[in-house]
Formats: sequence, structure tokens, C-alpha cells
Amino acid sequence: MSTQWVESTGSMLSTDDHRRLRTALARSGLDTAPDAEWDSLDVVCVLAVLEHTLGMTLDPAAAHPRSLRRYEALVDAVETGGVRSPRRARLTLELPSSGEPTADDRRKRRRTEYRLALAHPDVRFSVSRCEELRVLAVADSPSALPLSATTLSALGYGETASPAESSVPRVKARYGLAPEAGAAVEDIKTAVREFVTSRGGQLWPPAESLITVAELRELGYYDAHPEQVIHLGPDTALLPAACLGSFADLGHGGDPVMATFDAVVFRREPEYDAEHGCLPTFTCREILWAGDPVFTARTAAAVADFLEALAEQLGLHCRWADADDPFYLSNCAPGRKHELRARTAEGEITLASVNRHGDHFTERGYVRPGWTTGCAGLGLERWALALSSTGRRLA
Repeated sequence: MSTQWVESTGSMLSTDDHRRLRTALARSGLDTAPDAEWDSLDVVCVLAVLEHTLGMTLDPAAAHPRSLRRYEALVDAVETGGVRSPRRARLTLELPSSGEPTADDRRKRRRTEYRLALAHPDVRFSVSRCEELRVLAVADSPSALPLSATTLSALGYGETASPAESSVPRVKARYGLAPEAGAAVEDIKTAVREFVTSRGGQLWPPAESLITVAELRELGYYDAHPEQVIHLGPDTALLPAACLGSFADLGHGGDPVMATFDAVVFRREPEYDAEHGCLPTFTCREILWAGDPVFTARTAAAVADFLEALAEQLGLHCRWADADDPFYLSNCAPGRKHELRARTAEGEITLASVNRHGDHFTERGYVRPGWTTGCAGLGLERWALALSSTGRRLA
């Protein structure tokens, strides 16, 4: 049980606390000198180090990144809002490194810290920015730490796990789609095909469900969401996003390209929610386009208008929202991904997303220089779920 610290004899941090905390921050590559300043990502790392090293957290009002830019500010926050939580589960991982990391290596480690947080939302992570690759993890429960079910069982936590048990989180086997939903799905696919061909686009065959690890690295997916990839071995994985296996088909011709196709997507998530269409595998109707920036911007806008009109035609009430998991562009800035979310009695269901990749795939040689790309994916099970939940059918 957490207890609020009460000042009684001067500073709440003892001399030994300061020594341990400074040492831990230094090992994470975080400068504690008076003139050193942390950015918001550093602050996230600092708070994880504080909790891991001293078993302390801060009152949320005192933990805003803008107020914790320096070590002295951190100490002040501990003085006014420090909370001792001695029963947290902690994990330390130290890995060999090849020497002093470059600036690019340090950026990659910050991205690694972000990806770990996405993969394990109940865990606080710190990934060192300096030579030694050191990962600290803190969680309220041992079962939340990034350990396999077999390891947790051996440690005496959780149920006994079968050696053959999948590492994919459990999900209900069925989610209640009526047979007549198949007709609605076919009508949606027909509407997409007609929209694409009316703009001079092409009809491509279904995407392959397997992709090589080398392709995923080339595409930059391991820099964005490696936690989503389900591997079948050291060299092969299941397709984690509908568009990824099709960029090689865009070619380097002089005319812009637009195409649509089906894809079966397999994605690892921290948890699944079958009733809202968050599934380990799902069927996607994809639209992919490439061309000069004017063409791709106009196409993205037209696709968004089409999706919104299609949902309205089906009687679905929707809104657009920024996604939480965009692609990363070449300069490490997040790509633009917008989701069309339908309102139902059970909550919102994300029907589709429109993604503007910029030159992310251009710089990797998939389309001609000067072009940009974009894509949109319709989760067909989610459209059917949304229609079923509202009792709507296509006219």
C-alpha cells in the first residue's frame, strides 16, 4: 500500500538516495548536471528510473514533463509529491553493446523505449541512451512484466502454462456475426472496387499472407511497430499490415498508381477485444496509391470523403480521429494516420484508416524519386460488427 511521504527531518531524499539515483540516471545516459535539460521522452525515462531505483512515484500533478526538465526540479517534485511504493515488480536487463552509441543509435534506443511502452502499457520502461544497453521495467504486478507465461509459472506467478501455448493474448473464438453479414461485406467490397476503378485505379489479387523478416526491415516496420509482428521463424512472419507486401508492385513508371485488393492481416496486440473488432487476424480491403504529392494529397482526401459517404449511406454515425499508432517517417516524425470511428451502443468501432506515408517508402526505393504514397484499410469484420450492432443493412 502506497504511503505519502511526510517531511520530518529535512530532505526526503537521503544522501544515499541521491547517490543511488544519480548513478542510475547516469547509467541510463541521463545527465544530472545543473545546466543539463531533459526533454519529454527523457522525463518518461527518468520517472521509470526513479520508481525502479528508489521505489518512488510522483503525484501526477507534480509529474508533468514541462515541470521536470532538470535534476533539481525532480528533487523538488519528490519533496512535494513523492509517494513510496515498495511492492512494485522490477526487472533489469543488461545486454552487451558494441561501444559508444552514435546519435542515430541513441534515437533508436528512445524509439525502443516508446515501442516497449506500446507493447506493454502496464509497464514503465527505461532504456539507456549510453554505451551500456540497460533496460529497466517496473510494474504493479509480476504478470505485467515482459516475461513469458512459462517463466511466470516457474517463478510461482499465474497458472501453469503449456509449453506449446501461444504468446498471442487470448481472445474469444467467436464474436457473433450473423450469416447475412456476408452480403453486407460483399457490397462494401463492391463499393470500394467501383470507387477505385472510377478513378482509373487497378484491381489487384489478394495480398500474400506471409512476408519475410528482411522485407519488414527494409520497409521500416521494425522501426515503427515490431511488437505487432507475429513471427513464424527467424526469416518469416505473418503480414502485420495489409499494404506492406504490395509496395514492390507500385513500380517506377511515369503515371500515378492506385489499386485495391484484399488482405488477411495478423497482428499481435497487448489485448484483444472481439466485440469491437480488435482481433489477432482480420480481413482488410486495402486501397494503395502512389504519385506526386499533389496526386497523393487529393487521393487521400477523396478516399476519406468516399469512406465517410459509404458509412453514412449504411446509416452509421461516424467521426474522424487521429490514430495512436501511426507509421514513422524517415526523420523519426510520426506519419499521419486518421481513423473513421463508428458510434454504436457498445462504444466506438474503428472502421477504416487513411494513412499518409509521405516519402517514407520513396526513400526506401519502392517508388520513383519525388513521389509519395498513401493507403487506406477497411476492416471488413468491423464494418459488419458495426452494422450488426445498429441493425443496419445495405439498401
